[in-house]
Amino acid sequence: MLQEGYNLYRAERTAALRLEALNQENAHLYERARGINERLAVATIRARDLAEEAERRADDLNALVESVAEGVVIVDPAGIVVNLNRAGRDVLGIPPEKWVKTIEELRLDLRTPEGRPLAEDEWPIVRILRSETFAQQEVLYRRPDGGERHLLFAGSATRDDAGNILLTISVFRDITPIRDLERQREEFISVVAHDLRGALTAIRGYTDLLARPAFAHALPEQIRKALATIGANSRRMERMISDLLDVSRIEARQLALMRKEVDLLSLVQGAAQRTADIGAGHPVRLEAHGEIPPLEADPDRLEQVLTNLLSNAAKYSYPGTEIVVEVEARPGEALVSVTNQGKGVKPEDRDKLFTRFHRTRQAKEERVPGLGLGLYIAKGLVEAHGGRIWVESQPGKFATFRFTLPVA
Repeated sequence: MLQEGYNLYRAERTAALRLEALNQENAHLYERARGINERLAVATIRARDLAEEAERRADDLNALVESVAEGVVIVDPAGIVVNLNRAGRDVLGIPPEKWVKTIEELRLDLRTPEGRPLAEDEWPIVRILRSETFAQQEVLYRRPDGGERHLLFAGSATRDDAGNILLTISVFRDITPIRDLERQREEFISVVAHDLRGALTAIRGYTDLLARPAFAHALPEQIRKALATIGANSRRMERMISDLLDVSRIEARQLALMRKEVDLLSLVQGAAQRTADIGAGHPVRLEAHGEIPPLEADPDRLEQVLTNLLSNAAKYSYPGTEIVVEVEARPGEALVSVTNQGKGVKPEDRDKLFTRFHRTRQAKEERVPGLGLGLYIAKGLVEAHGGRIWVESQPGKFATFRFTLPVA
């Protein structure tokens, strides 16, 4: 009997201890739950504040984008148009009430500056979605109302920490007024150059007539020298006018090429012989590497490129040094190089060397004649043939101008 009572007492005592432990555990869980609830409440308030802050920033960003004078279109990786500002709608001719949701709805008639249809994979927005970043891409846009506008695009993308695109941003401006002014300027240059050429033709005609032996022998020596000076300067003026006309055609993208099959090596040899007077005192050595295939090119324009490069090499060579012209066969193209020994091209001049009217400090200091158009025209002619041109130089030693031409 006593044993049973003792066992009952132990069971009650154990149950009481367990109950007390459960009560303590419940109290601990209650405190934890209350702490979690407090943190959830704080997190909820913080999330609400962050959402409000994000909304305010989004509103500020939208207001900023809307106030930009250039057109701005923001697209996500799925092709959804997030924003198209007012300036962009005005330029593209999209009415304010039309809601553009996707880039498919933003179908634009985009063309190259020359008017050829632009492939869809070359559209600015598509290029950005392809992870490209660019500062200038000029396109011709045909608006829904039939008008044409020249647009200049720049594009980039925002990314997350993993490098994935979050948004693409295209900024574009209407440069049609600039292009119209350039066209008017080129037309003006063309008209003036044409009139000047007519006057020079008359001057040269009478000068050449008076310089003929039948008349020249009866003229005093001083007059004959004056006629020679007039003739030389007339020819120089004609070259300058021709350069201005070529610049006008290049800028207006109206440079026409009369292509035919050309033997490049023979053309280079002939050009070197015909320009011997330009490089007087600088013998020209021609080197050929490999079998040069025929080209489909304009021989007169190619000779113009070579003449400009040979003239440039002669102007900046050390006295009595030779000029080396190399022609090399490459896969799918031919490479022509013109090397002279001289002061070379300084690094700060290389980027501007092929821009129009650019003259190096050396040319100005040494009063080398020219307008700074020869290399610009050479670049335009080479690129019109589908090639490229560049310079390699070691200041104080040499300068090498190279250009490539695609083979037929």
